[in-house]
Amino acid sequence: MKKLFLLYLFLLLLINSTFGQETASGRYLSFTYENDFFTDTDEYYTQGIRWQYLHPKLEKFFLNKVLFALPGATLNYYGISFVRDGFTPTSIRHNTIFYGDRPFAGYTFAGFLHISKDDIKKKSMSCELAIGMIGPASGADVAQHDIHRWLHNIQPLGWQYQIRNDFAMKYEVTYEKDLLNTCNWFDVIGFVNARAGTIYDDFSVGVLIRIGLFNSYFKDIGYGNTPTYNEAVYKKHQLYFYVKPKEEIVSYNATLEGGMINRSSVYTIPADQVERMVYEVYYGLTYNCKAFTVSYSYALLGKEFKTGDKHAWGSINLGIYF
Repeated sequence: MKKLFLLYLFLLLLINSTFGQETASGRYLSFTYENDFFTDTDEYYTQGIRWQYLHPKLEKFFLNKVLFALPGATLNYYGISFVRDGFTPTSIRHNTIFYGDRPFAGYTFAGFLHISKDDIKKKSMSCELAIGMIGPASGADVAQHDIHRWLHNIQPLGWQYQIRNDFAMKYEVTYEKDLLNTCNWFDVIGFVNARAGTIYDDFSVGVLIRIGLFNSYFKDIGYGNTPTYNEAVYKKHQLYFYVKPKEEIVSYNATLEGGMINRSSVYTIPADQVERMVYEVYYGLTYNCKAFTVSYSYALLGKEFKTGDKHAWGSINLGIYF
């Protein structure tokens, strides 16, 4: 974990030294930590970390040519991302395979993303291309062992049966459109999301409902200190509750079914036992003060395989725009 954090900091320094300096309004750094410890469980999707760094100079990176964007967008953000997620069966106290339960699995991604927004037509699009590894090479098992050691908790057993090493690739596109915005404290934004690659192949549709004090969703990425804002309508403080339900159609899930290329995993869920329609709901509270934001959310996921069950976890997000 410490080595990966240092690697990420090195990448940030490399970007700044390679592309030079830019105006303060162009950079954004966020960190998200997810764990079912917040819901008093230790199973299924058990832990995830996400780093995201946006910088205007990343527009020059050649991979951005393969990322979708809104034509005529009023705002464009370019960035890099890092993701590591871990999954376990319902028990980590037994050094054996739990047949009919979720396999141990973990993956790590590093990617490039482009976020484009059109405040005139009230729509946005985000696109990401990421590559990495699923299996022991992802380090997800090491991460869980480290967390349990830091918390003086039992060491998890059974990771030797996790999904085997395989190449991981993801291409993800999300399109959002304003559906209802009749007042300054309530709005509804619809979205569709598609993921394709060697880990997830799925399509989902849902809505984001916000209630509270907030700025326009399509004028920035959640931070009020942007040059596009009229000072008369700019809110220095934002505080709102949100609900984000979605329904997902699943074609493939490597964390259950095993890698697409390496089929040697000791234990996987058969394809006919994987649920092809899965719901997910996020409930959250966000506070933003100009360039800083903090958010907490509770997530509920429907069962992903026929012998499984629904699952919940908590998520904390910290971000700074500078």
